[in-house]
Amino acid sequence: MSNSSAGTSSKPRTASSQPSETSSKRKRGVFQKELQHMMYGFGDDPNPLPESVALMEDIVVEYVTELVHKAQDIGSQRGKLSVEDFLYLIRKRLIFWFVKGLNMHWQKTFLHESYAIIFHLGEQMYHDTIRN
Repeated sequence: MSNSSAGTSSKPRTASSQPSETSSKRKRGVFQKELQHMMYGFGDDPNPLPESVALMEDIVVEYVTELVHKAQDIGSQRGKLSVEDFLYLIRKRLIFWFVKGLNMHWQKTFLHESYAIIFHLGEQMYHDTIRN
């Protein structure tokens, strides 16, 4: 009987069409302590709310699961999964965030400079009207 039940329980696991089913079956709170320390290291309270830690854990598990699936897709093209597949995806993601950060920095700088120019022009116009 254990063989037949093991066979049926392994089939839903291999079906990747239902990720919500596998995420609801996972054991929660496994990374609670580590996430609390990481959250504190990034500026959160030393004892964050349990709901915040649970949300962060869900986000991290979802991200890692997605990363593993993408690495499997890349590895399947070559016939094997390797560490380089993960490194490639992480590097690709870091470059994306770096470019996005540069873009945000550029937008902020542009807005700041635009505001300074408009303020300066407005100030000049004000002084010109007072002089006339």
